[in-house]
Amino acid sequence: MGPLEGIKVVELATWILAPAAGAILAEMGAEVIKIEEPVGGDPSRGLRIGPTGVAPMFLLENRNKRSVAINLTTEKGREIAHTLLASADVFVTNMPEEVLTKLGMDYETLSGVNPRLIYASATAYGPRGPEAGRRSFDAAAYWTRGGFMHYLGEPDSDPPAQQAGGYGDHTGCVHIALGVTCALYHRERTGVGQRVDVSLLGTGVWTSAVPVELALLFGISLPRGGRKAAINALYSNYCSKDGKWFQLALLQSERYWPDLCRAMDREDLINDPRYGTPDKRTENVADFVSLMDEIFATRTMDEWAERFDHYGLLWDRARDFLEIANDPQVLANDYIVEIDDPTLGPTKLVAFPVQLEKSKGGIRASAPEHGQHTEEVLLELGYSWDDLAKLKDQKVIL
Repeated sequence: MGPLEGIKVVELATWILAPAAGAILAEMGAEVIKIEEPVGGDPSRGLRIGPTGVAPMFLLENRNKRSVAINLTTEKGREIAHTLLASADVFVTNMPEEVLTKLGMDYETLSGVNPRLIYASATAYGPRGPEAGRRSFDAAAYWTRGGFMHYLGEPDSDPPAQQAGGYGDHTGCVHIALGVTCALYHRERTGVGQRVDVSLLGTGVWTSAVPVELALLFGISLPRGGRKAAINALYSNYCSKDGKWFQLALLQSERYWPDLCRAMDREDLINDPRYGTPDKRTENVADFVSLMDEIFATRTMDEWAERFDHYGLLWDRARDFLEIANDPQVLANDYIVEIDDPTLGPTKLVAFPVQLEKSKGGIRASAPEHGQHTEEVLLELGYSWDDLAKLKDQKVIL
């Protein structure tokens, strides 16, 4: 039984950020009901790839959920939603505030319907300030505005590093889920619901907290320094003879420097006056990195892996996404699991990595078809089959 067993979540959300939060809550045992418009539904359903026509984004972010298709622009549609939310614990959305107000799904309205409701709102730039209400995706509001584009990459690189899909969303969704669980705990003690706000901008600032804090304390902005301007070049990336990149993570450079020299068969460097101390390596960093490049180009990645591990060094090799999908360590820890999809058959999905020993959640079902559970959910709310037929005729439900 998952830790959120018995918690009812209603989701009115599209794309990744808020739906991914719903997926986390569902994987932890909550019942998640996704409200979709009767025409089209979540637009991520349309991003289909390959001969099977699968929509990977929708499949990933909407497992374990039930889908109800309700036309919220109608009075009867809003009545259904309010009836559903009257018995819910959590509402999760990333719809613009003006849209929510128009649909009667804003915080003021829903907290009146259900004072115990936890109302989780995900936005691009936050609920206040001159850009409140501005719309965006994570590549702009998180990656670009959060400082990653400014900092990542070599100083002379053009164009700057590009984000892969969903990085900011999959960081921010964890914040939403955390906020919801904290609010649920507060409600357990007080009986009162509340609003939870998470933004892509705030998530970006938090992810960049260390360099932002340097700016706050010392009035400096770290430039894109690159490998040959590193303060600690033992916390940097290098390339092996066979073109495989790897990352040294020797944050305590003085501690690990002698064993790195031994791994490189260069014990002569341990007390070298140019590189033998952290200060000297920083002072001569460009020459030091060039020397390391030459040394690491003499052996293959597998050879370096054996040597690094022998000396207990902290490091790892760069993996592409296909390698990650088949990584034995990833699979051994159930970070990827297999489910039986009714259309696709056996299908592997990336799992939420938080694992609880005594109250395990998990992926119980694949993503739903559009409106698959509309009748089922409305019958549970007390509507009759005659009611459903009339609502369909009036195009209130799918």
